Amino acid sequence: MRAGNQAFQKQANLALVMDTIRQHRLVSRVEISRILGLKKSTVGNIIGDLLEIGLVEQREEGRSGSAGGRRPVYLAINASRAGVLGLEIELGYFRAAFRNLAGELLWSETREIETDEFPRMFSSILKKLEPRISREGIPLSGIGVGLPGSVDLEKGIILRSIPHKLHNYDYYSEICAESPVPVFFENDTNCGAWGELWNNPGNDINLVYLLTRFHFHNLRSIEKPGVGVGLVINGQVYYGDGYRAGEFGSNHWSEPGTEFLDMSRNELLSITSDPALMKKFLTNLLRKLSVTLSLLDPRQVMLGGDIRLYRDLVPAVLDNLRDDSWFGNQQHRIAFSSAGEHEISAGAAALVLNRLYRVPQLGQRDQKVRISWENLFDQLSDSL
Repeated sequence: MRAGNQAFQKQANLALVMDTIRQHRLVSRVEISRILGLKKSTVGNIIGDLLEIGLVEQREEGRSGSAGGRRPVYLAINASRAGVLGLEIELGYFRAAFRNLAGELLWSETREIETDEFPRMFSSILKKLEPRISREGIPLSGIGVGLPGSVDLEKGIILRSIPHKLHNYDYYSEICAESPVPVFFENDTNCGAWGELWNNPGNDINLVYLLTRFHFHNLRSIEKPGVGVGLVINGQVYYGDGYRAGEFGSNHWSEPGTEFLDMSRNELLSITSDPALMKKFLTNLLRKLSVTLSLLDPRQVMLGGDIRLYRDLVPAVLDNLRDDSWFGNQQHRIAFSSAGEHEISAGAAALVLNRLYRVPQLGQRDQKVRISWENLFDQLSDSL
């Protein structure tokens, strides 16, 4: 085996071991070896390194077998060894969520912020959160950022964000290169999908995450109520060739002939105050989405964003769709996101953790912004 392949295999084994410990919460070395099909010596060497750096810890001993012998020692993730920050940045406010290494949500908050040029606004947000992060006493090891727009994760470019007036913005050079920890930018809807994927891990899961924003604070100055669709296919968020999968509807709904979801401009501006118009909006939205759902046949459709504020209307909306080709007999697959108003920021943090725990694969598209256990080893070694 070539040296390059040996290094790759070592990284893959390390990720496999960490993810196995995370998913089982308490697991012995022998069980890890059996689950992964790795030699006991290989697992032992990896665990030795993890214990030394403090990423895992020995929790308790189990019972010895019927023949006696040494009792197994169970291992767990040392959740307080590192943490990740998730952000949702909108016009006039941001939401933040902080997860530890085990993915537990430690805190979340929402704050107003002055709209500014994007790099300064991002820097200002981090300064506001520094005291809160420091009080937690957990080293920050990565940041995920969700925002409305399309993002090229490979090149580190925000292709377009209408609310933030960004076009082909090189966030890798402007922000990531100056940060002491990896910073991942992502479409806000996809962040919601990453959050649901973290809560429902599996290589075979297919789900659709629907994010609806009504922009209560500036509906009359923004282009339209925001609707995005996040697609998870076989346990992976699907981006499309141009990182634009999930784009939904027209960006010019105020122009004659381009009304959004067969609703006039005045109707759209009044939906948040008129239940009948909101019901019409949701009915038209789900009916338009029905074709996509029929093609994909997902296990779950998660409703996220401001739609949760109108969940009492959803049963009547679904009743309107009882003769629809998909909604007619699949209503049991529809659920609301469990993360509440912080679903995007919590999902942005989950994005970072998903990238940390995933097993690297040969042929995978190279990305400028990376996070790995080797990077974390280097960071945490400085604190020992």
